[in-house]
Amino acid sequence: HERMNLEPMILVEGMRGCGKSTLLNAVVLYARENGWLVMFARNPRDWISEKYGFVLGTETGAAVVRSQITTDRFGQPNLAVSLLKDIQKAHGDKLQNLEQKREYLHQLYQREKEGKIEKKLTTIIERGLKFPIHASNCLFDLRMELGLVSEYPVLIVCDQFNSLYWPTPYWYQGNQVTSEQLLTTSTFRCLDEDGNIRHDYKIRNGTILCATTKSFDSPFLGKAAEEYTPFYRNSTLYEPFNDNQDLKPESRKAFKSSRGISLRMKNLDREEFKNSLKHYEQALNSGFPPLTEHESEFLNVLTQGNPKKA
Repeated sequence: HERMNLEPMILVEGMRGCGKSTLLNAVVLYARENGWLVMFARNPRDWISEKYGFVLGTETGAAVVRSQITTDRFGQPNLAVSLLKDIQKAHGDKLQNLEQKREYLHQLYQREKEGKIEKKLTTIIERGLKFPIHASNCLFDLRMELGLVSEYPVLIVCDQFNSLYWPTPYWYQGNQVTSEQLLTTSTFRCLDEDGNIRHDYKIRNGTILCATTKSFDSPFLGKAAEEYTPFYRNSTLYEPFNDNQDLKPESRKAFKSSRGISLRMKNLDREEFKNSLKHYEQALNSGFPPLTEHESEFLNVLTQGNPKKA
């Protein structure tokens, strides 16, 4: 593969249901079929949700565990193991031939093979799968290694990107764990608080593709949500996003100056809207009669070209 000359990051924005996630999934499929190495965060909003926290945490019921390697960070072992398995399944054949380019303490990611010390990217995955307590560190380190790969084009994809900057419902020894302290979210948090693309997160041979979300579910359940609403609505943890979950003007300026591209998804035109409704009807197989031309036109006007709202 020749080295790709791409912008360091592409951020896709748009109203809920306009097709951002569909676009990301299509790009991931295309990239994998064409020899790219892809790391994909599908639903990071769930990663900081009390509803899913214990499922993504540990088998013992803890939502997060303190990292044994970087003690100021926290891991979500089940989540990290799942993401590592996805990458191994999709790209294990390529990763086993790629050398590590970063240095690690305690010889974390090396093994002896035929009398020789081997440091391949697959070794990072293998350690995370063998020792789930280390899986979150392994995921983070693998992401940073992928940024240095030159042999294959690399694509880092993150849907619901702005949720990576939301506060979490997790606590450790009386202190709230921030999303920046979570190794899983830190793996994909490539913008700093000013909206600049962090230098060490840039991809040497490839790019980062992200989409924002307009779903404002609270990370907290029940009464806690009411208590924490003022906190996370006004918190600087939302940097570089404002209350409407868009990049702040000054952050957008910094984002563009660091050579990022922001794309805004348009609403569908009349024919596109009609075709989308037909797709939903066939996928749902609801048994209801298909919409008439008049009904389709009415819904198009009512939802401003958003089939998901229809």
